[in-house]
Amino acid sequence: MSYYVLGRLFVERFPADDGEDTGDYEILESTATSDAPMSEPETDITDIVFDDTDVPKEPGVYALMYVAVLNYRQDYFGEWDVDVEVEWLRVTQLTDEEKKAIVVDVLDVAEPEESFEDLLIQTGQLTIKER
Repeated sequence: MSYYVLGRLFVERFPADDGEDTGDYEILESTATSDAPMSEPETDITDIVFDDTDVPKEPGVYALMYVAVLNYRQDYFGEWDVDVEVEWLRVTQLTDEEKKAIVVDVLDVAEPEESFEDLLIQTGQLTIKER
């Protein structure tokens, strides 16, 4: 059985500490749809489909839009295995205005007229010392 998955991720890549490439990133929002019911939760699909190489190394917030094919196979013992093939991937770095809109939408912040840093402080994602 094969299912197509159309999805979108918003991912934040964090700056490296002390010049080292830490590879740390966080998925801010994930949405996916399929042509058939998916047995895997959305978070499992994003873990299966994406790894560190898909998110650019430069710190920032990125939108990843993708089409993937999930091929399910049942083995001799009746266990299901899934192979994932990413058919199409588009990665776009967001502008400051787009970042602010994502933070307001995803983190449900009520006052969009504040600065981006103030929004991060308000949601606990940035401390005043880091500012």
